[in-house]
Amino acid sequence: MLKTLTLTTTVIGVVGSLTIASPAAAFDPSNNPIVKGSEYVPVTGDFDNDGHSDIFWYGPGNVLDSLWWGRNDRDFDRSNSPLVIGSGYVPVTGDFDSDGNSDIFWYGPGALLDSIWWGRADRGFYKSNDPIVKGSEYVPVTGDFDNDGYSDIFWYGPGNVLDSVWWGRYDRSFDRSNDPLVNGSEYVPVTGDFDNDGHSDIFWYGPGYVLDSIWWGRTDRGFDRSNDPLVKGSEYVPVTGDFDNDGHSDIFWYGPGNVLDSVWWGRYDRSFDRRNDPIVKGSEYVPVTGDFDGDYNSDIFWYGPGNILDSIWWGTYQR
Repeated sequence: MLKTLTLTTTVIGVVGSLTIASPAAAFDPSNNPIVKGSEYVPVTGDFDNDGHSDIFWYGPGNVLDSLWWGRNDRDFDRSNSPLVIGSGYVPVTGDFDSDGNSDIFWYGPGALLDSIWWGRADRGFYKSNDPIVKGSEYVPVTGDFDNDGYSDIFWYGPGNVLDSVWWGRYDRSFDRSNDPLVNGSEYVPVTGDFDNDGHSDIFWYGPGYVLDSIWWGRTDRGFDRSNDPLVKGSEYVPVTGDFDNDGHSDIFWYGPGNVLDSVWWGRYDRSFDRRNDPIVKGSEYVPVTGDFDGDYNSDIFWYGPGNILDSIWWGTYQR
């Protein structure tokens, strides 16, 4: 039987002139977390393979790094063990060796030394400096594009920079290819399995009048390419997750300031159900996604740098 849902808006936090709100049906909101500092770069993954997403708070330079380990009770175990020396790194996460623990690839643009931190069940990391990426312009995104169980890295080279894909392997190395070609320097790529076929896909968001497109992952390490999606506006910050736990990745379009937020819910036919229900007021938030409480619904952590109030929107089975 179909239920009729009445959506209401609940204010969950106010700091100065900033307000963050959420529709009650799609997300359960809370404002418990507190991150002190405005310099952090948060990255998420299940580093200890316990079924809960964790947050690595990378503090560039002399800022103290920390790890928040997700828990069933929607709280976090917090530790300050990790240490990354240097302020220029771009971290991306994935399970590159398919052992169940998320890993962190530390991309060092230019002359900085790249490295990988391999996640462990004891909440430590094995650290290696094997990978080498030549060039400072790349925008890396991760996903299992060929559906072999290993996370891969797509190296998007804006403009005339050569794109490439590094395919994850069991022996903690990569197969490297230079096949893909993205024309244009303006794109914002986000990844997810939007059609639920087991292959990660890439949504190429073209801010403003740049044409959006989706590259659908394939087993043969190629991509089916389509130009169907259309996002109007140049201000959006897209993040992905399976917020309703239907197996299809969804896209939350955060519109900083007065820009209208929306969610695109993934579908099996490679289209999206589009909704404009969520409302986030304020332009300073940094959203990151993961299943922090282990209930299989992706959640959104709204990091408010400085004195801005942090909050979490917990995904539900409803929309």
